Amino acid sequence: MEWDLATGTVAVLDKNWKFTAGDDLKFAALDHDDSQWKSVQINTPLTGKQYAKVWYRNTFELTKLPENKNIQLD
Repeated sequence: MEWDLATGTVAVLDKNWKFTAGDDLKFAALDHDDSQWKSVQINTPLTGKQYAKVWYRNTFELTKLPENKNIQLD
Protein backbone atom coordinates (compact mmCIF):
# COMPACT_ATOMS: atom_id res chain seq x y z
CA MET A 1 0.00 0.00 0.00
CA GLU A 2 1.29 3.46 -0.80
CA TRP A 3 1.29 6.31 1.65
CA ASP A 4 -1.44 8.87 1.13
CA LEU A 5 -0.92 11.40 3.87
CA ALA A 6 -3.40 13.86 2.44
CA THR A 7 -6.26 11.42 3.06
CA GLY A 8 -4.83 9.73 6.16
CA THR A 9 -4.20 6.35 4.54
CA VAL A 10 -2.24 4.00 6.77
CA ALA A 11 0.51 1.79 5.39
CA VAL A 12 1.06 -1.52 7.15
CA LEU A 13 4.72 -2.35 7.57
CA ASP A 14 4.39 -6.14 7.48
CA LYS A 15 7.03 -6.90 4.83
CA ASN A 16 10.81 -6.52 4.47
CA TRP A 17 11.66 -7.05 8.13
CA LYS A 18 15.15 -8.14 9.22
CA PHE A 19 15.91 -10.06 12.42
CA THR A 20 18.96 -10.89 14.50
CA ALA A 21 19.43 -12.42 17.92
CA GLY A 22 21.50 -10.59 20.50
CA ASP A 23 21.68 -7.10 21.87
CA ASP A 24 24.14 -4.47 20.76
CA LEU A 25 23.53 -0.72 20.58
CA LYS A 26 25.34 -0.61 17.23
CA PHE A 27 22.24 -2.34 15.79
CA ALA A 28 20.36 0.95 16.26
CA ALA A 29 22.68 2.96 14.01
CA LEU A 30 21.07 4.08 10.75
CA ASP A 31 24.13 3.00 8.80
CA HIS A 32 24.48 -0.41 10.49
CA ASP A 33 24.98 -3.19 7.92
CA ASP A 34 22.09 -5.61 8.42
CA SER A 35 22.67 -7.48 5.15
CA GLN A 36 23.51 -10.67 7.06
CA TRP A 37 20.38 -10.50 9.20
CA LYS A 38 17.63 -13.02 8.54
CA SER A 39 14.61 -11.83 6.53
CA VAL A 40 11.38 -12.58 8.39
CA GLN A 41 7.67 -11.93 8.18
CA ILE A 42 6.70 -9.96 11.24
CA ASN A 43 3.44 -11.86 11.77
CA THR A 44 5.15 -15.29 11.81
CA PRO A 45 6.33 -16.68 15.15
CA LEU A 46 9.98 -17.64 15.53
CA THR A 47 10.35 -21.38 16.00
CA GLY A 48 13.08 -23.70 17.15
CA LYS A 49 15.14 -21.42 19.37
CA GLN A 50 14.43 -19.22 22.34
CA TYR A 51 16.11 -15.84 22.40
CA ALA A 52 16.73 -13.58 25.38
CA LYS A 53 16.98 -10.43 23.26
CA VAL A 54 16.42 -9.78 19.58
CA TRP A 55 16.38 -6.89 17.14
CA TYR A 56 14.03 -6.25 14.24
CA ARG A 57 14.67 -3.66 11.54
CA ASN A 58 12.66 -2.30 8.66
CA THR A 59 13.02 0.69 6.38
CA PHE A 60 10.57 2.74 4.38
CA GLU A 61 10.76 5.91 2.38
CA LEU A 62 8.51 8.84 3.06
CA THR A 63 9.02 10.99 0.00
CA LYS A 64 6.68 13.90 0.59
CA LEU A 65 5.03 15.25 3.70
CA PRO A 66 2.33 17.90 3.31
CA GLU A 67 2.65 20.90 5.60
CA ASN A 68 0.86 20.70 8.95
CA LYS A 69 0.56 16.89 8.84
CA ASN A 70 1.74 14.56 11.58
CA ILE A 71 3.26 11.09 11.24
CA GLN A 72 2.69 8.42 13.87
CA LEU A 73 4.49 5.08 14.07
CA ASP A 74 2.96 2.48 16.37
